[in-house]
Amino acid sequence: MGGEQRLILVLEILRSRILRFNNELVRGIEHTQEDFDEILCIIDDYRTYCKSHEEYKNNKCTHAIANIERCYDERLEKHDFL
Repeated sequence: MGGEQRLILVLEILRSRILRFNNELVRGIEHTQEDFDEILCIIDDYRTYCKSHEEYKNNKCTHAIANIERCYDERLEKHDFL
């Protein structure tokens, strides 16, 4: 497996983690602030790749990321992380 193929595999894992985290939020599964901090770091890495590789299709995560950030902001404002 070449370097670019390995990178794509890692990126798919990051995207999967983002989508799974969002799915948990939608299903009402609560998370700690540390859980949110971790997923936000993953989102940063994912966005960095997407910005430098515009040909990579990102539409699956756009709404999930927006929802995660919205939920984080709400929890931060209310101080009600798990």
